[in-house]
Parts: sequence; structure tokens; C-alpha cells
Amino acid sequence: MNKAIWLLATMGGKHSNVDNTGTVINDIQIQPATLENSDLILCVYVITVVLVINFAYKIYKIFHKNMKKKYVNASVGTI
Repeated sequence: MNKAIWLLATMGGKHSNVDNTGTVINDIQIQPATLENSDLILCVYVITVVLVINFAYKIYKIFHKNMKKKYVNASVGTI
């Protein structure tokens, strides 16, 4: 207890050398992570399906927009 009070009292002083009595343990255990080929193939399939659906939707929107312009202009001109 007296040493803790002495450390607090001498903190920030010119001669505040503190004896390091602690030890640092760097013991890290790493377990290898495995990534199966089936996981990668599944991810590629999911990404491919999403891109194909996105592409089909864009084509549909373009086609629908062109058809709308074609028939709206034709009906306005006949009135």
C-alpha cells in the first residue's frame, strides 16, 4: 500500500523512475480458418444470379420505356 502511495506521489516528477515488475505475455494461439471451394462456388452462383436478374430488369425497363413512347406518340398524333 505504501508503494502505491509513493508511486502516485512521484508521478510526473523529474526522477520518477518506476521499477517494472510486470511481465508481458505474448502467447497468441491462431487456429487456421479454412474456406471450402463449395463456399466460393456458391458465392459466385449467387452473384451471377443477381447480376442476370439486374440485367434482365434493365432490359425490361428499356423495352417498356420504348414501347410507351411509341404508342403514346402514335395515339396523340391521330387525335
